[in-house]
Amino acid sequence: MIRLLTCALMLFVLGLPSAFAQSGNQPELRLRQGSSFDSFDYTYISPWMLKSMQQKDLTELQGIPVDKVEHIEILKTKVNGNYTPFKSIINKLSDEMKLIGYNRDGFKGVKICVDSSVLKDSFGCPLTNPDGSEMEVVKRVLVIQWNKNGAEHLVTYIVGTFSPQEVNSIFHF
Repeated sequence: MIRLLTCALMLFVLGLPSAFAQSGNQPELRLRQGSSFDSFDYTYISPWMLKSMQQKDLTELQGIPVDKVEHIEILKTKVNGNYTPFKSIINKLSDEMKLIGYNRDGFKGVKICVDSSVLKDSFGCPLTNPDGSEMEVVKRVLVIQWNKNGAEHLVTYIVGTFSPQEVNSIFHF
């Protein structure tokens, strides 16, 4: 009995660090809550799925290299885009980010937000471009598309490491 308890304790102690390491690698899924809503389709493209892709770039994202994307979440509806919990998730996420593009044409439109940060050296000082401006990297991109005055929505949330120029080329700004 003591051997059994000792073995169980050893397995627990040895397995504990790997459990923490695995939980630290899990991405924060910001749109996953929408998978429980009626009439919503949720898609998650994991880091493993991206690594196993045969193609080297994402044609839907204007040729962004797959190795720059960490994960993608997509939330889509065709009838219930004005659902209050859905709007709450999307508004909270977009409020955390910087609006870089907005276009509305009649009953359809698109809103694009990014979350960028300034790159810093090992001493915590901002890195600068040759023109003296601070170097930035975009970590998150949120694209919200709607149609039929908000009844239909397609929300794409992309996490990765992109230069501002790459994000501009994705959306042709």
